[in-house]
Amino acid sequence: MKKKPARVELYKLPNHAWLPGDWYSPGSKNDTPGIVVRRLGSGVLVRNSTWEQAKNPRFNYSKEFCGENRPNETWKPFDLWMWGDTTIGILTQKASDGDGDAALELARLASVATEHLTRICTAKPHLFWPLSRLRRAWPVIKKANAKLSAAETKLFSAIQLGADDFIELHAQTAKWKLDDAGRIAYGLLNYIRVSRGSQPHGFDNGAMSKFVKEKLPRDFDDESADDWWKVAKEILLFSYPQPHAIDELKSLVPVNSPKRKSPGRFDQAIFRKLKSRFMAFARAKVC
Repeated sequence: MKKKPARVELYKLPNHAWLPGDWYSPGSKNDTPGIVVRRLGSGVLVRNSTWEQAKNPRFNYSKEFCGENRPNETWKPFDLWMWGDTTIGILTQKASDGDGDAALELARLASVATEHLTRICTAKPHLFWPLSRLRRAWPVIKKANAKLSAAETKLFSAIQLGADDFIELHAQTAKWKLDDAGRIAYGLLNYIRVSRGSQPHGFDNGAMSKFVKEKLPRDFDDESADDWWKVAKEILLFSYPQPHAIDELKSLVPVNSPKRKSPGRFDQAIFRKLKSRFMAFARAKVC
């Protein structure tokens, strides 16, 4: 039996989504410039949320959705903590006994919790004073490209932190940053990687996979980064033919910049900003 071609998942910004066109049919109440970004064939690209909302998404944790006997937003914080503490305890014991899956899930849980904790601490530090004022240590995310203590260096070396990552992580050479332009550039880079089938989340993205594999036969590093950027720019333009008309891309160029005066110069300013961030992720080629 002939294999059915894989469906292509087109690139989109983090707060956008490609959906069937009849979900937002022309003339419907949701067919507004604030929601519908563009139409392409039988599909429609829509804005699910603002850029800022996408950075801190909210999910449905209602009792109706989660179930009465599972954690939901009606539970008191202490009851949620009890459930979480039991989960952590079980994973810890299993990992201590050599269960690799439990160790990975424990690390994933701790990483997600610490990331959220840091974000809320930064925005609303007073919420934590009843506990933090009594503590002598506090959980934070320490990045591989940060200045490390001897103990941290030893620990990161033992767990081989970032050894299989695809971006530059060396403290002296990692110049990338995850501002708005950096997040978009990273999204483009990762979209290409997964479309090429790169682990751990690579998949068959139909014609897009064929395109990027032909254009980019080698992995991403400082010698191939320019070729990768050219492909990334093509992918961006396929989804967003007029970058200067997209609010999230438009905001990358200062409001008072003279480059905003013509669409062509505006687009080039957006590309320069994104290319700078994109190229900074490249690792030094390993000989």
